[in-house]
Amino acid sequence: GANWRDDQVGTNAISTSLSTGQPMQVSGCEHFCLRHHSWTCSAAPITDQNGEIMAVLDISGPAQSSYSHTLGMVVAAAEAISMQLRIQQKNNELTLANKRLTSIFNTMSDGVVLIDSLGIVNEVNVVVKQMLGSSGKEVVGRPIERIFGDNAHFTRTMLDNKQPYNDVEVMVPMKSGASHCLVSGEPLTDARGKINGGV
Repeated sequence: GANWRDDQVGTNAISTSLSTGQPMQVSGCEHFCLRHHSWTCSAAPITDQNGEIMAVLDISGPAQSSYSHTLGMVVAAAEAISMQLRIQQKNNELTLANKRLTSIFNTMSDGVVLIDSLGIVNEVNVVVKQMLGSSGKEVVGRPIERIFGDNAHFTRTMLDNKQPYNDVEVMVPMKSGASHCLVSGEPLTDARGKINGGV
């Protein structure tokens, strides 16, 4: 609950770091207030993902026991905290994006099948389950042929050649009998362009 602003306690590492955005060490008589001359303080700002100062990390101790490396330790710790805050923010954003995509996936009127790079079914949406008349357990973890039968070569070609395909008419075996469907496929690649699945 203590206030360490300049206008309250004079020059100190906390307020100077807050105002400049830079790491700061203030020792002994460098403090404005006489009562703080017995202290050495090392402070470094903690920033959010936009570089805005959220807080300052400070280590204070007796001036006669000050160490030159203390400021370096504080800077490293403040950077680590800032990085963790940014990672936490990114994780929150990814969680939200994943929830949005899951909602879209489950509310689409078309059947959607997610496969890995080997053509193994990872997930199917509600529409596919209804089309197949199953809970999805019969196809998830199985090759794409389990859904498309002999027509799976379109998907296999997509995975091998990174080529999407659109509106290919196929007969899909369903519980009520084979049905005409238009099938489109899109490969999924990682940052290096390597195929890691498809939709």
